[in-house]
Amino acid sequence: MSGETNIILTGETEHFYNYIIRRNALVKKELLKHAGWMQKVVLRLTAVAIIFICIGQSQAAEVCEATLDCPTNYATSSIDTLKLPPKIVALSNVFKHCSPTYFDESYVPGNVDTISLFFIIDHSGSMSEMDSTCTRYQLTANLIDSLKASSPVSEVGMVIFSNQLLHNAENDPYAVKLDPASSYTDAYIPLTQLNTTVGGQSASDYLKSVIALSSTERDIGFNRKLINSYYDNNGRHSGHAGFENSLTGYNGTTDITLAFDAARKAFQTAKNPRAKQYIIFLSDGEPQNVDLERKAFIDDYKSGTDLPATFTAFWVNKDQPIPDQIVEMTKNIQNNNYSASNKMSVVWKTQGNIEDLISKLLNVSTGRGFTKIPSIPQSMTINGISATKFDGDYAYFPNSFALKSPLTKFTVSFTYHYDSPMDIDSTKTFDILVKTDPNAKVPAEIATNCWEQGIIKFYVNNAEVPSMLTDDQKNIEIRYFPMTPMSQTSVQLKITNTAAGYKDSLTVTANKQSDYYTAIVTRETSNQSKVDNVLQTTVNDSVAAKYENPDFPLDIIRATRSIGAARNLGIVSASIFDQDADGFADLIKVTEATDQITSEELNQITPKLYFSGARSMKIVSASKTGAGFDLIVKVSDKEPNTATSADERLVIQNVPNLAAGGMFPAGSIVIADSMAPVIASANYLNGKSSGSVKDNDTLVVKFSEKADSVDVPAPFWLFDPVRQEKYSISLSTIASGDGITQRFIVTAVNVKTSVSRNDSIWINETASVNDMFNNVQNNQNNRRVTLQSQKIDYSFTVIAGPTPVNPKTYTIPNVIASQFNNGAVTSGVVIQIKSGEVVLPQDSISASITIYDQVGNAVVKDDKCAVTRENGKLLYIWNGVNRNGRYVGDGTYVAVITVTVSNGVSRTIKTKIGILYQ
Repeated sequence: MSGETNIILTGETEHFYNYIIRRNALVKKELLKHAGWMQKVVLRLTAVAIIFICIGQSQAAEVCEATLDCPTNYATSSIDTLKLPPKIVALSNVFKHCSPTYFDESYVPGNVDTISLFFIIDHSGSMSEMDSTCTRYQLTANLIDSLKASSPVSEVGMVIFSNQLLHNAENDPYAVKLDPASSYTDAYIPLTQLNTTVGGQSASDYLKSVIALSSTERDIGFNRKLINSYYDNNGRHSGHAGFENSLTGYNGTTDITLAFDAARKAFQTAKNPRAKQYIIFLSDGEPQNVDLERKAFIDDYKSGTDLPATFTAFWVNKDQPIPDQIVEMTKNIQNNNYSASNKMSVVWKTQGNIEDLISKLLNVSTGRGFTKIPSIPQSMTINGISATKFDGDYAYFPNSFALKSPLTKFTVSFTYHYDSPMDIDSTKTFDILVKTDPNAKVPAEIATNCWEQGIIKFYVNNAEVPSMLTDDQKNIEIRYFPMTPMSQTSVQLKITNTAAGYKDSLTVTANKQSDYYTAIVTRETSNQSKVDNVLQTTVNDSVAAKYENPDFPLDIIRATRSIGAARNLGIVSASIFDQDADGFADLIKVTEATDQITSEELNQITPKLYFSGARSMKIVSASKTGAGFDLIVKVSDKEPNTATSADERLVIQNVPNLAAGGMFPAGSIVIADSMAPVIASANYLNGKSSGSVKDNDTLVVKFSEKADSVDVPAPFWLFDPVRQEKYSISLSTIASGDGITQRFIVTAVNVKTSVSRNDSIWINETASVNDMFNNVQNNQNNRRVTLQSQKIDYSFTVIAGPTPVNPKTYTIPNVIASQFNNGAVTSGVVIQIKSGEVVLPQDSISASITIYDQVGNAVVKDDKCAVTRENGKLLYIWNGVNRNGRYVGDGTYVAVITVTVSNGVSRTIKTKIGILYQ
């Protein structure tokens, strides 16, 4: 071949962390090359699950049919033993025959130019989706084999890259460090003559080992993990925003410049002239989020400086364009004068069709045309069983292939005939080893089609026993229910006991009855086995039934029932609580008898629990405790009630067939009171006044139940929502009454001067307020209520004087003027507003005044009146000036006063004012 050629496969790189979030694609195996031909195979695998039915359960398990890709992919020489979980029990009798395609290279050894070829392979996170079948690695291995066969003295090197080069000279002494003077780990595999050896193995085998992939493990970019590559710390810092201070290893981003730097350095030692040098670049992306120290070089690759001719095959969806950066790089390489061959550089767009790619790359690397020659299947045998026919892509066998534990070997012989011009038969023989491994998982590339399997149930006297057999149940019916109809009139069931030190077993015939198979098993208690038709069981034993599918040895269904004595179950006590102290029950704590139920059994009995009595209450949830269980309850009553009555009981109905065996008995029990009192309502009554003498105020508190006499000085807290102030009042008891309503004399208001309307009140949690059962209210967040006060329907009168008045000359007495606006108004007319009743301390009053002239114009608008030192009296002084600051004229004016009281009372009153200047 004349000319130097670089083949580049590139594509779009996305931010790795965003990519991981959106990734949900199955990774599929694709193509492998064996003995000079490529094949693409899908093998269909039928799977049936081993089913273990847990104690107390009778639900069907799932069985599956699974699909593998190609039998040669699982040949022992390729990926060693295939590990599958125990549920996979058979291979399907129908699968793709995988007849290969041959690439006629039409070469004679020595006629192909000797070349220097360097592979650049993208291993960024996005490649796990764009090249999910790992075509780029299979392609590289195929080209190495083809070049070795046609030109063994050619040399090949490579580099695998992401944000770093995935080679390390310390791990692989043959690798060459990119920058020996730096601490960065980046290294590449140098150009190596194919007919030489590396470390005791052929150069071609060594090169292929560099790109060897794990068959099961994925790296953090979701690519199949490279077995012999370096993923750890590279000595640089992360390029992701917010992580710049963190050292990084492989993170799935894309640094194209770094890869081309390695290629450029590798060609410095090339043995062949520039016209026989080229690169194959396999990628899907553009550079993004390179390491922090590499950001300045992120776009250097576009210049194409000092690089051979470049063929770019771009991994991209068919409707997407090739990025401008890749086009620009290719043009620059065409024109960089590296060699005359650089004009051959071109960009390809691909979706990873390996047959198309290998044709192009072989044509480029050898300068020749290649012909794809398909083949037609002639025969296939698996473990000596021959395919009955071939239909299109599929081979058909008479029956499925059963797996055995722990290892099954399948020997496959496949004969196929190549079309003209080859017109020859070829046979490939290989083994597939399948190992049943309890720790194995079905690989992501294996699709499954699942359905339900049958179940085994136990019956006594025609009633199902879902969990435990009692010791007196000697005759047991065992039924097998297949999920799909079976033609057999009977099946075999194996019955055993499970005691560790003593074993007995029976094989019984279960006869078909409608949609199930049934057999009666008789058991007795004994310490030794007997040769009879009776199953011997012992203390702490169980009965196990097993169905084994005769066609598939791993297809097993088991069910077990333990044998136990009767359990001492029941409710011993129940107590009701008000945990949040809002006056409504929210918890019932239940103490059980000696043998307690499980959480599963609690779910069984909860629907059978209910309450008697007047309280409207329902169960919200239930949970197990050390001594029994708790019931979270919800009360729908409107009034708080923390008392209980003798008719308030927890009742349970009979619950048979508990999960762990036995029956929960019916019964009822009185619910004990463990709720502390709260305040239901409170009224504040002002003492009567007679002149300067005033009676003490009174506090009347209604509790949520009968409470002991409260005899501490400050048993309650109060809160003023206006001043945001907590305070207390000192009390002495007048009368405890019935214990529910108690009256107190207020001897002092602490912190504040008086109790305000709409203040809230609650029990002081340190005052030991308790009910008749000594349930003390010690919750600091106990129920708060608004303190109710007397609401007086206040009335008000207004007088103005002197009137008529000359506002310029009449001087107001200082004792009055000083109470309004700090004495600023000394002349005019005085307007006084007076309450007809004594204003309570918790009530505040305010007033505003508007004065109108003879034609209805407001000369004063919404001025505020002053509250005087006298109870219930307000004051306003008008100096005769209008809102413009000028004295009004002679005439009669109307003052309209709006009085507002904090208890909600509002009054509007009027008076006339005469203005006369003399």
